[in-house]
Amino acid sequence: MLELTTDFGTITVSKNVISRIISEAVDEFEGEVHLTNRKGKPLKLKNENGFVENSSAMDIKLSGDGIYIRFFVLMKIGMSISAVTNRMFDYITEEILAATGMTPAEMAIVITGMYTKEIKNVGKRNIEVKR
Repeated sequence: MLELTTDFGTITVSKNVISRIISEAVDEFEGEVHLTNRKGKPLKLKNENGFVENSSAMDIKLSGDGIYIRFFVLMKIGMSISAVTNRMFDYITEEILAATGMTPAEMAIVITGMYTKEIKNVGKRNIEVKR
């Protein structure tokens, strides 16, 4: 649980809420961007009941300054890193603002690899994009 005390009271947000917003942002790319763990292994995004809880594979922290988020993705070769990350940053910021009334203080997306037609052919990368 993330807690932030303001002049209006205490705001409590589960890390699962933030991880679901991130999963939805990745899902917007319809299989061309995949959420991974720190080592680049793809994570399951959905099961038959909806989104899978992946907050353990993400760094989600709250301090007095706001929410800090860092997560890992695998992208298909040919996609624009800046276009993909900017779209994800915008989506996540809007959804977190709607859910909590706060904007993230810092977000980082780490591209762990690029793949061709199949995820089996992955070129390892370690590109971190921050906002």
